[in-house]
Amino acid sequence: MRGLFLDIRWDELLIPEGVSSFALFFKPVLPSLADFTWIIIPSYGLPLCENFFFDPDCEREVDNLPEDHGLIPANTLLPKFARYIKDDWLDLYGFREPVKDSTPFLREFSEACREVNAEYADFRKSTPEARYLAATVDIYIRNVEAAYWTVYARDEQLLDSISRYVSGIPSVTCFEISLLEGVR
Repeated sequence: MRGLFLDIRWDELLIPEGVSSFALFFKPVLPSLADFTWIIIPSYGLPLCENFFFDPDCEREVDNLPEDHGLIPANTLLPKFARYIKDDWLDLYGFREPVKDSTPFLREFSEACREVNAEYADFRKSTPEARYLAATVDIYIRNVEAAYWTVYARDEQLLDSISRYVSGIPSVTCFEISLLEGVR
Protein backbone atom coordinates (compact mmCIF):
# COMPACT_ATOMS: atom_id res chain seq x y z
CA MET A 1 0.00 0.00 0.00
CA ARG A 2 1.40 3.35 -1.07
CA GLY A 3 1.86 6.09 1.48
CA LEU A 4 3.37 9.44 2.34
CA PHE A 5 5.80 10.46 5.06
CA LEU A 6 5.47 14.12 6.07
CA ASP A 7 8.78 15.33 7.45
CA ILE A 8 7.99 18.53 9.33
CA ARG A 9 10.37 21.24 10.45
CA TRP A 10 8.20 22.20 13.40
CA ASP A 11 10.35 25.18 14.37
CA GLU A 12 9.54 26.76 10.98
CA LEU A 13 5.89 25.74 10.73
CA LEU A 14 3.18 28.33 11.31
CA ILE A 15 -0.11 26.67 12.18
CA PRO A 16 -3.07 29.04 12.38
CA GLU A 17 -4.65 29.30 15.82
CA GLY A 18 -7.49 26.85 16.32
CA VAL A 19 -6.17 24.44 13.67
CA SER A 20 -4.43 21.16 14.43
CA SER A 21 -1.54 19.97 12.29
CA PHE A 22 -3.85 17.12 11.22
CA ALA A 23 -6.42 19.62 9.90
CA LEU A 24 -3.65 21.60 8.20
CA PHE A 25 -1.86 18.72 6.44
CA PHE A 26 -4.97 16.76 5.48
CA LYS A 27 -7.06 19.80 4.49
CA PRO A 28 -7.58 18.84 0.83
CA VAL A 29 -8.97 15.41 1.72
CA LEU A 30 -10.96 16.21 4.88
CA PRO A 31 -14.34 16.00 3.09
CA SER A 32 -13.40 12.53 1.79
CA LEU A 33 -12.55 11.31 5.29
CA ALA A 34 -16.25 11.53 6.21
CA ASP A 35 -16.81 8.40 4.10
CA PHE A 36 -14.69 6.16 6.32
CA THR A 37 -15.51 4.24 9.46
CA TRP A 38 -12.55 4.60 11.81
CA ILE A 39 -11.12 2.24 14.36
CA ILE A 40 -8.79 3.40 17.11
CA ILE A 41 -6.93 1.47 19.79
CA PRO A 42 -9.30 2.02 22.74
CA SER A 43 -6.52 2.10 25.35
CA TYR A 44 -5.06 5.15 23.56
CA GLY A 45 -8.31 7.03 24.14
CA LEU A 46 -10.13 9.25 21.70
CA PRO A 47 -8.01 10.82 18.97
CA LEU A 48 -8.97 14.29 20.22
CA CYS A 49 -7.00 16.91 22.12
CA GLU A 50 -8.53 18.25 25.31
CA ASN A 51 -9.86 21.39 23.56
CA PHE A 52 -12.85 19.45 22.25
CA PHE A 53 -14.42 19.75 25.73
CA PHE A 54 -14.91 23.46 25.03
CA ASP A 55 -16.95 22.78 21.89
CA PRO A 56 -20.50 21.69 22.81
CA ASP A 57 -21.14 20.29 19.30
CA CYS A 58 -18.04 18.12 19.43
CA GLU A 59 -18.72 17.02 22.99
CA ARG A 60 -22.27 16.03 21.97
CA GLU A 61 -20.91 14.02 19.01
CA VAL A 62 -18.46 12.25 21.33
CA ASP A 63 -21.28 11.47 23.76
CA ASN A 64 -23.25 9.89 20.89
CA LEU A 65 -20.43 7.58 19.78
CA PRO A 66 -21.25 3.87 20.04
CA GLU A 67 -20.50 1.86 23.16
CA ASP A 68 -17.76 0.13 21.14
CA HIS A 69 -14.97 2.45 22.28
CA GLY A 70 -12.71 1.53 19.36
CA LEU A 71 -15.25 2.50 16.70
CA ILE A 72 -15.84 5.94 15.18
CA PRO A 73 -18.68 5.76 12.62
CA ALA A 74 -18.46 7.54 9.27
CA ASN A 75 -19.34 11.23 9.21
CA THR A 76 -19.10 11.76 12.97
CA LEU A 77 -15.77 13.18 14.16
CA LEU A 78 -14.16 13.52 10.74
CA PRO A 79 -14.06 15.90 9.02
CA LYS A 80 -16.28 18.09 11.23
CA PHE A 81 -13.92 18.13 14.18
CA ALA A 82 -10.54 17.69 12.45
CA ARG A 83 -9.28 20.78 14.25
CA TYR A 84 -9.29 18.76 17.48
CA ILE A 85 -7.42 15.69 16.22
CA LYS A 86 -4.36 15.04 18.38
CA ASP A 87 -0.92 15.82 17.01
CA ASP A 88 0.81 13.18 19.11
CA TRP A 89 0.75 9.38 19.12
CA LEU A 90 -2.22 8.80 16.90
CA ASP A 91 -3.27 5.77 14.86
CA LEU A 92 -6.45 5.96 12.78
CA TYR A 93 -7.49 2.87 10.80
CA GLY A 94 -10.08 3.72 8.14
CA PHE A 95 -12.52 1.47 6.29
CA ARG A 96 -14.71 2.42 3.33
CA GLU A 97 -17.21 -0.31 4.18
CA PRO A 98 -19.15 0.32 7.38
CA VAL A 99 -17.78 -1.53 10.40
CA LYS A 100 -20.27 -2.55 13.09
CA ASP A 101 -17.82 -4.00 15.63
CA SER A 102 -14.15 -3.14 16.11
CA THR A 103 -13.41 -6.29 18.11
CA PRO A 104 -12.44 -8.62 15.21
CA PHE A 105 -10.05 -6.07 13.69
CA LEU A 106 -8.49 -5.19 17.05
CA ARG A 107 -8.05 -8.87 17.99
CA GLU A 108 -6.47 -9.84 14.65
CA PHE A 109 -4.31 -6.71 14.61
CA SER A 110 -3.11 -7.46 18.13
CA GLU A 111 -2.20 -11.00 17.07
CA ALA A 112 -0.26 -9.64 14.08
CA CYS A 113 1.58 -7.21 16.37
CA ARG A 114 2.62 -10.07 18.66
CA GLU A 115 4.33 -11.76 15.71
CA VAL A 116 6.73 -8.84 15.42
CA ASN A 117 10.14 -9.75 16.81
CA ALA A 118 13.80 -8.85 16.36
CA GLU A 119 13.77 -10.26 12.84
CA TYR A 120 11.44 -7.43 11.84
CA ALA A 121 13.20 -4.64 13.73
CA ASP A 122 14.55 -3.32 10.42
CA PHE A 123 11.78 -0.97 9.22
CA ARG A 124 12.74 -1.63 5.62
CA LYS A 125 11.27 -5.12 5.97
CA SER A 126 7.60 -5.93 5.91
CA THR A 127 6.24 -6.93 9.31
CA PRO A 128 3.22 -9.12 10.08
CA GLU A 129 1.58 -5.94 11.42
CA ALA A 130 2.17 -4.07 8.13
CA ARG A 131 0.98 -7.02 6.06
CA TYR A 132 -2.20 -7.26 8.13
CA LEU A 133 -2.93 -3.54 7.76
CA ALA A 134 -2.19 -3.61 4.01
CA ALA A 135 -4.70 -6.45 3.64
CA THR A 136 -7.48 -4.93 5.74
CA VAL A 137 -7.58 -1.12 5.98
CA ASP A 138 -8.37 1.37 3.24
CA ILE A 139 -6.48 4.20 4.89
CA TYR A 140 -4.09 4.34 7.84
CA ILE A 141 -3.05 7.68 9.36
CA ARG A 142 -0.35 7.86 12.00
CA ASN A 143 1.47 10.47 14.04
CA VAL A 144 4.49 9.51 16.11
CA GLU A 145 5.57 11.66 19.06
CA ALA A 146 4.35 14.84 17.37
CA ALA A 147 7.39 14.42 15.12
CA TYR A 148 5.92 13.33 11.80
CA TRP A 149 2.78 12.14 10.03
CA THR A 150 2.38 9.13 7.77
CA VAL A 151 -0.64 8.20 5.70
CA TYR A 152 -1.19 5.04 3.67
CA ALA A 153 -4.20 4.65 1.40
CA ARG A 154 -5.61 2.47 -1.33
CA ASP A 155 -7.05 5.61 -2.94
CA GLU A 156 -4.19 7.10 -4.98
CA GLN A 157 -6.11 10.36 -5.49
CA LEU A 158 -6.21 10.98 -1.73
CA LEU A 159 -2.45 10.58 -1.53
CA ASP A 160 -1.84 12.71 -4.61
CA SER A 161 -4.04 15.50 -3.21
CA ILE A 162 -2.16 15.48 0.10
CA SER A 163 1.22 15.40 -1.64
CA ARG A 164 0.38 18.32 -3.93
CA TYR A 165 -1.03 20.34 -1.08
CA VAL A 166 1.82 19.86 1.41
CA SER A 167 4.38 20.56 -1.32
CA GLY A 168 3.18 24.16 -1.01
CA ILE A 169 4.04 24.29 2.69
CA PRO A 170 7.72 25.31 2.90
CA SER A 171 8.40 23.63 6.25
CA VAL A 172 7.16 20.20 5.10
CA THR A 173 8.96 17.66 2.95
CA CYS A 174 6.85 14.82 1.61
CA PHE A 175 8.39 11.42 0.81
CA GLU A 176 6.64 8.54 -0.91
CA ILE A 177 6.67 5.38 1.19
CA SER A 178 5.14 1.94 1.11
CA LEU A 179 3.54 0.15 4.04
CA LEU A 180 5.22 -3.06 2.93
CA GLU A 181 8.53 -1.66 1.70
CA GLY A 182 9.31 1.53 3.67
CA VAL A 183 10.76 4.68 2.07
CA ARG A 184 11.02 4.58 -1.72
